[in-house]
Amino acid sequence: MTGTRPRTRLLGAAVGVALLMLVAYRTVGLLTVVTPSMQPELRVGDRVLVNKLVPELVPLRRGDVAVFEDPGGWARASARSRGEIAADALIVKRVIGVGGDHVVCCSADGALILNGTPLKEPYVAGNARRTMPLAFDVTVPDGRYWMMGDDRARSFDSGGFADAPGHGFVPAERIVGRVEATL
Repeated sequence: MTGTRPRTRLLGAAVGVALLMLVAYRTVGLLTVVTPSMQPELRVGDRVLVNKLVPELVPLRRGDVAVFEDPGGWARASARSRGEIAADALIVKRVIGVGGDHVVCCSADGALILNGTPLKEPYVAGNARRTMPLAFDVTVPDGRYWMMGDDRARSFDSGGFADAPGHGFVPAERIVGRVEATL
C-alpha cells in the first residue's frame, strides 16, 4: 500500500504540471519582433509577452498593441521590402480603430483623424506624420480592426492595404492577442 501512494502523488503532480502547461500555452505566448515597423516602442529582436485571452475574454481597445495572423499579403510585402523571402508570420501593430470608428488620413499637419478628432499619438516615430504614403477614409466594420505601425514610413499596415481585398481591415478571428510587456 505504501508503494502506491508515492506513485499516485507523482502521477497527480505530472497531471497538474501538464494542465498548468496547457493553460499557459493557451493564455500567454512569447514573440520576437522581426521588423522595425513598431519603433520606437518595439525594436527588432525585442521579445514580447502576448496575452492570448484577447479579444475573446478581454476586448482590444484603441491604442493597444496587438499580434495577429496576416490578413492577406502584409507579411509578404514586408519581407520583400527587406530583401527577404516571404514567409507566413504573425504581425504586430497598434489598434487605431475598432468597429464603427471612422479613420481618415490625414489632417493638414499629417495627424490621423479618428471619429472627427485629430488623434494624439505620442508613440509614433519622429517624422511619421510627414511620411504617411497614402490617403484613406474608412469606417471600420463591426468585428474588424484598423491596425497601423508606429513607424509609419516602414510599416505595411491597414493604411497601405486600404485599396486591396479586405480593405486593410483585420478580422477579430485573426487576432492572436495583446502585447502586455517587453522582456
